[in-house]
Amino acid sequence: QEQKPSLQPKGVQLKYTPSSEVKWKMFGLNRIHIQDFGITDQYVDTCNCGESRAFLDKANVTVGMGFYNNVSKNIAFSGDLGMSYGTIAKNRPTPSDKKQLWFSTIRFDAYYHISDTRLQMRPYVFAGIHGSQRSAKSLISVPMGLGIRYMLFNNNGMITAQAGYGLGISHTLKNNINYSWGLYVNMSKKKKSNQKLIEQTPIDTCTIATLDTDCDGVVDRLDKCPTVPGSANNFGCPIIDRDFDGILDENDKCPDIAGPSTNQGCPLLDKDGDGLTDKFDKCPEIAGPPSNDGCPETPQKDEASRIKDTVQYIIYFDFDKYNLTVTSFQILDEVKEFLRRNDNYNLNLIGHTDLEGDSSYNNKLSENRVKTTKNYLISYGIPEEKISIGFLGKSKPAIPSFDKLLAWKNRRVEIFLIKK
Repeated sequence: QEQKPSLQPKGVQLKYTPSSEVKWKMFGLNRIHIQDFGITDQYVDTCNCGESRAFLDKANVTVGMGFYNNVSKNIAFSGDLGMSYGTIAKNRPTPSDKKQLWFSTIRFDAYYHISDTRLQMRPYVFAGIHGSQRSAKSLISVPMGLGIRYMLFNNNGMITAQAGYGLGISHTLKNNINYSWGLYVNMSKKKKSNQKLIEQTPIDTCTIATLDTDCDGVVDRLDKCPTVPGSANNFGCPIIDRDFDGILDENDKCPDIAGPSTNQGCPLLDKDGDGLTDKFDKCPEIAGPPSNDGCPETPQKDEASRIKDTVQYIIYFDFDKYNLTVTSFQILDEVKEFLRRNDNYNLNLIGHTDLEGDSSYNNKLSENRVKTTKNYLISYGIPEEKISIGFLGKSKPAIPSFDKLLAWKNRRVEIFLIKK
């Protein structure tokens, strides 16, 4: 059986970060800054001159608390207050400048994020101002560089890490290399003024390589229903079958009334109520037995006169199938009732196919059609010894034609009720 190719692409799912939809603030649980003057010293002082090269003799470490404010999709700023320990290097240091001391700091940074707003991990560029208060002197530098932000705790927290170059701008402060990292947790979220846009566009929109608005696994460019989850086999649209007959409404000519696929989803009509659907009934307005193609044999005859030595019924099958149809069940029910009323009749089943395909295949297909019919009758109490079978494949067509409008009459099992 043919399978439709799946349109679902393979890829990595990416989550939206809150910055794509809302403004928000976070509180800094921990923010650490390092000013490293030793790296810049190597370019201006290579003799070491007997001085200590311990890390805190050429650097200081700040531990601070702060806040982070995301103001748009790409722009944010932060502020920190902290306590530092270590050394601040100057171009013309005094002996007291070389001592490791505690001092206070304040810092402000501005960020511009340079990637897709949907990503959890976003790189950025930054610039800021870093002020230190040491020995009653204010020392200011301007750091700038690159960093990265990673959202965590279901977007209620984040980690930042950055590195840059600090320009000393006061008291002959040396330039430095600076490093920072921080851990933040959410303080509050505030919806944008364009509330309708937020309601229409979920924050947790999915992407698989490209945008998948309804998160159904079919990307929007291939999704015929991009805002409603559906099936990949139905081009991203929900599978709708109101009458539950197994035929989608878009292909069902009677979407509110159940019917077989052989009749395009519409019920098989039997206007005269004789058990033979109008499609096969030669007298659809007048009741008659299936053995006479739905036409009355002789209206004046009673039940006894209509019983002859041989009574014939025919059931039909779908192309290349041997399962019973709704109409077949109705006809076989009449056969069962006939045999129950007339115990002196035996049953002979002969299977046939249309003219398509090779003979060996069609012989097997006609055999399967006969066996399916026989097994159904046995399951309803007809003794197996009363049933004989035969199968002729395509050797004896009812209509010797390949015409698809007529070939259905060849896909049959003929049922002969024969008087003992």
